[in-house]
Amino acid sequence: SDYGADALRFSIIYIAPVGMDIRYSNEKCELGRNFANKIWNAFRFIMMNVEKIDGLPNRNSLKMELSDKWIYSRLNSTIKSVRENYENLRLNDAAQQIMDFIWKEFCSWYLELSKERIYSNANKDGQLTAKYVLLDILQQSMRLLHPLMPFISEEICQTIKQ
Repeated sequence: SDYGADALRFSIIYIAPVGMDIRYSNEKCELGRNFANKIWNAFRFIMMNVEKIDGLPNRNSLKMELSDKWIYSRLNSTIKSVRENYENLRLNDAAQQIMDFIWKEFCSWYLELSKERIYSNANKDGQLTAKYVLLDILQQSMRLLHPLMPFISEEICQTIKQ
């Protein structure tokens, strides 16, 4: 197969509303593959950059900026709605919400907004806060994604713990 197990599983769940039959085609799996690639690229970018930042701040000493508060509020509302969809076995809705959060909000917005702080050695508190938030949001996102993409989410969580 041209696609991994996670990409195949995610694609099928994403495109198949409850109770509906779908016609399989390889093209439909590109969605899952592209999403997995997006996650890996974000993960590699984060790890490559946070390894250069010494230490981790205490959760109580974070210097939260508006973007940090925003991404946490988006994560919390995503967790709430995804949990409801998991409980009601609406897996395709959960998949869409997780993908929207990770791709559009975390990768396209928060990651971009955090780059300035990550690269700035002048603002150590801001740098440590950005490091903490990036790793925390990534790890929580992977826990949310785990039932749908267990291999990539497990690999990322194990690497973050080290």
